[in-house]
Amino acid sequence: ALIAAIGLAASFFGAPILQAQTQPVDQVVAIVDDDIIMASELRERIASVTEMLKSRGMDMPPEDELIQETLDRLILESIQLQKGQRVGVRISDAQLNAAIQNIAAQNRLTQEQFIAALERQGQSYADMREQLRREMIIQRVQAGNVNQRIQITPKEVDNFLASEDGKKLTQPEYHLLH
Repeated sequence: ALIAAIGLAASFFGAPILQAQTQPVDQVVAIVDDDIIMASELRERIASVTEMLKSRGMDMPPEDELIQETLDRLILESIQLQKGQRVGVRISDAQLNAAIQNIAAQNRLTQEQFIAALERQGQSYADMREQLRREMIIQRVQAGNVNQRIQITPKEVDNFLASEDGKKLTQPEYHLLH
């Protein structure tokens, strides 16, 4: 009887614990072909954009406009990254390391100093590498799209060759030594 009373009391006291409400951890805000954009990604990007605008002393756009523009940008990036993946755009570690060294050199830092500066600002080197890889893929996709749209007709080639610049570029060059 005592065990039954303890069990009955535990069921009354334990009931609120079992009936606790669940809260979503994250939400999908957009589905882009084979990818999804989560609310956490959108919040992180909005925070990043807000920080950048503040650091440059720029006025903040209205919140709904900021959210929509940021979401549009995330969708566009997702489309471009997926296209890059479909056409086989790859960024090797050597290319990525060279790009990081260039960024460090532009800031007059060694790669080690650059990594330390990132970490002092609270940024992860690994996250920065992956973001840079994504940006490089997007740049290649954009360059490919531009190159696909450029069409040069034979008439345009003939016109260029007949022009002053065309004649200069196609005339023979001689390199004379003694």
